[in-house]
Amino acid sequence: YVYSTGAMATHGASNGESFHGEPANNPYIVKFYSSYIDPSDTSVCVVLEFMNSGSIQSLINNGRKFSEDDAIVIAFAVLNALVDLHGVGMSHRNIKPSNILTNTLGEVKISDFGMSKGKGIVNF
Repeated sequence: YVYSTGAMATHGASNGESFHGEPANNPYIVKFYSSYIDPSDTSVCVVLEFMNSGSIQSLINNGRKFSEDDAIVIAFAVLNALVDLHGVGMSHRNIKPSNILTNTLGEVKISDFGMSKGKGIVNF
């Protein structure tokens, strides 16, 4: 996963590397592929796993109704991801429907670590 433009590791921040925590293989956290600093404007560019169904919030806004079974799947994914994050001393600090992403395979994953706190993280 990635700790987006709001949070980068204490190591490597100057050359565009971002922090990879131990729970990187958690299937309920959006995968981080790469990051770099655009030299033209010094913005941080991040390459993440594509979740093609969007966020839970966007689905709600488009009229999607969630069944009790859907809610169980979503809660299981979010709680599983949080257990792994907390296990390595990290806190997401911004869990909300717009930061829970889905795809057409039915996967549910948390994203947007810009407000996270924990070891190795520096918030800008």
